[in-house]
Amino acid sequence: MHRSGFSLIELVIVVAIMGLLGMVAIPSFSAIQNKTKNTTLKSTAHTLEMALETYLLDNSDYPSGENITGAALGTTLIEAGLLSTMPKNPFTGNALSETDTKGSLDYSQTDSGYTLIIYGSDPDTPIETIVR
Repeated sequence: MHRSGFSLIELVIVVAIMGLLGMVAIPSFSAIQNKTKNTTLKSTAHTLEMALETYLLDNSDYPSGENITGAALGTTLIEAGLLSTMPKNPFTGNALSETDTKGSLDYSQTDSGYTLIIYGSDPDTPIETIVR
């Protein structure tokens, strides 16, 4: 008598192989997602840079203050008519906010310009610092 189909051992082996492939692919996918979000956040910072340069042209100085969040900076630039909407945080999918931990921005005016620090998935380690 001829039986069609797979034996239990064959199915177990296939499931085990799929599990191993999943263990390799998921961390790699997660790293790619974080890298993409960091790149998107850098693009958001570039948009803020352009608005800050326009602010300088209009007001002869950059916005004043130290350790200003990306949300507060965005609000200042919106009020100045230099941004139409609050930029989105790629880690939350929402507009930048005061409570962002991942994907936060920190702005400080300096004697000669400003510093904009960009934090990605790790809120303690900057992914980029822009000094003007």
